Amino acid sequence: MTKSGVIFILMPATIGRKTKIVLEDYQYKKDIENRLFLSNLTDLEVTVLQEILSNSLKIPISDLENLLPCKGKELRKILDTFSKTGLLCCQNDAVFVDKELRKYFEFHIQKFDDDYIPDLEFLGGLLSRLPLSLLPAWYNIPKTTDNIFASIIEKFFAAPKLYERHLKELSFGDPILDGIIADLYSSPTLMLPVDEIKSRYKLSREKLEEVILNLELHLVVVLSYKKTNKRWKGVLSPFREWRDFLLFQANSLPKQIPASQAIKRKSPDDFGYLSSLIARLKNKPTHDDLERLDGLSAKDFLSLPLQDQAILLYRNAITSLPMHQETNIEFAERSFREVEKSLRRVLGMGWIYFDDFIKGVIAHVGSLEGVALKKTGTRYRYVIPAYTGKEIAFIKSSIFDSLYQAGIVSCGTTEGGKLCFSVTNFGKVALGE
Repeated sequence: MTKSGVIFILMPATIGRKTKIVLEDYQYKKDIENRLFLSNLTDLEVTVLQEILSNSLKIPISDLENLLPCKGKELRKILDTFSKTGLLCCQNDAVFVDKELRKYFEFHIQKFDDDYIPDLEFLGGLLSRLPLSLLPAWYNIPKTTDNIFASIIEKFFAAPKLYERHLKELSFGDPILDGIIADLYSSPTLMLPVDEIKSRYKLSREKLEEVILNLELHLVVVLSYKKTNKRWKGVLSPFREWRDFLLFQANSLPKQIPASQAIKRKSPDDFGYLSSLIARLKNKPTHDDLERLDGLSAKDFLSLPLQDQAILLYRNAITSLPMHQETNIEFAERSFREVEKSLRRVLGMGWIYFDDFIKGVIAHVGSLEGVALKKTGTRYRYVIPAYTGKEIAFIKSSIFDSLYQAGIVSCGTTEGGKLCFSVTNFGKVALGE
């Protein structure tokens, strides 16, 4: 778990085979030169550049002077600086703008807008400015695909587990790149100032821009600019869709119930149900009790060590799900396993309220679709399942009946009658990855 509370572990074990990105495959040094130019812009220079890019390819300087808060030598000095990029040249009191470079800077200048969103749509624009022939090879996409960007979205971003797997498989073999990723995901806000990166890793501005470009093309980060004291400062973050999802997970993580809060436990110990089952098996077992033994006789079951008895109940917990209408749900076994996995995010906690826990559950329960990337208009977002009473009842039954009986959780209520539970030590072993 990171400082932000996001459950996310970077454990690259092998060199990723999903991407084969080589900057030298295109004229990346020119790209870096242009990025350096943008990163050094003052607030006034950003304003001048925005005006030039929104105007025609030929602009009388007198028109710019009427539109901008700078004139004469000050404006000329800024235009001279811009001309070094090849974006424009000044002739006969007019500014002539290069058409192709204007397209490049029109795209990147949006990073300085107050409403700029560093999202997957921006990634699509970034990739569209690269030689089209590179993308299938770089991202291991079939050359026959009708829509390369849609194929990249489907392959890397369609579900959180796909993108998380992509990040875990990345292994640059470069401590700087690996370190920046670790730093980013250790940030409570999942944002990292570029100046901080430059200082921490002792990078030149040129090397810093190369690192950022590399991380962007590997689908790890996106660059934006924030204004501070009339200066624009670069900031790295994950793509907005992924950042929003991780922050949702962090913000929906339940808080532990204070030790001062009295809890009435359903049983006095972690294996309370097992203890009562053993007592009945020794005395007068019911039909349901014998059903839970998975073919063993009562004598054979009683001869097993306590942990083995608990494991047997755990393995057969799905058979103990109540099958009345309230919790009888489609794809019950798969749904039950999903509920089990949802407990992994609270393994290290003590007692928590069920109502708090359910707010952060993203389990694929019943016929509801799991968390998936959806597009609304021009924007993507990870859509969280919206559970009905039926799905919530199933999740509750899975925890407070089946997993309780298997010794995975302890259950109880607070003085106000609120349901609560905690994962037992046995549960931490059984559910831990």
